[in-house]
Amino acid sequence: MRAENLTKAAKIAQQESNINSLNSKLKHMEEEVDHTGEQRDHCKNDNHELNDKIIKLEQELYESKSISIELLEKLRDLEL
Repeated sequence: MRAENLTKAAKIAQQESNINSLNSKLKHMEEEVDHTGEQRDHCKNDNHELNDKIIKLEQELYESKSISIELLEKLRDLEL
């Protein structure tokens, strides 16, 4: 009976050790998820900034093309 109790105690100790190990792994994974979320937010902000820059450049390009067209039309009118 005493040997049986020692075996049960050893099994319980092993299970507690496994639980502690799993809890440690879970904590580490939660930290990784938090870090990943922070990185995702950072990338999202970068994307918004880049999209704003692209929009501004597209507007400048459109304005530049409009000016070029106007100048070409004036030049054509002068040639006539």
